[in-house]
Amino acid sequence: MDNTAKISKVETTKVVDMNGEIMEETTSVSFNYGKETDYIKIYLDNIVVLAEI
Repeated sequence: MDNTAKISKVETTKVVDMNGEIMEETTSVSFNYGKETDYIKIYLDNIVVLAEI
C-alpha cells in the first residue's frame, strides 16, 4: 500500500478582453505530501469494552 497523500489543485481563470472575447486558462498542480502516519482503526463500542477492563 502506498502511504503518500496525493494533493491536487485545479484552478480555472476566465478573463474578458476589450473585444468581449472570453479567455479561459486552467492550471493543474499535483504533488505528494510525504508519508501518512501509522494509525489503528477502532470502534467506539470497543473502546467502551476496553475502558471497563
